[in-house]
Amino acid sequence: MKIREDRPFGFEYSKKFRLGELVEWSGWGYDESGSIIHNSHFGMILSMAPEEFNGREVMFATVHPVGQKQTKKFIVFVLRKRQVK
Repeated sequence: MKIREDRPFGFEYSKKFRLGELVEWSGWGYDESGSIIHNSHFGMILSMAPEEFNGREVMFATVHPVGQKQTKKFIVFVLRKRQVK
């Protein structure tokens, strides 16, 4: 795949998603005993836009995590579509 300088990094990947779509991302946390565990988190995409990051335009998504009041911002490559079962 050729990198296009006229588009933000992650532009093609961001086209996989639509506003309002349910997405998933991973993270690390602790269980009740204090052991480190791997968690999956879910949320809805509110917006996507390029932002400058380390001197380069990069696509970011603003997500409203399920069960939380504050939104979070992610580089789009962190997100996956959540399959509703």
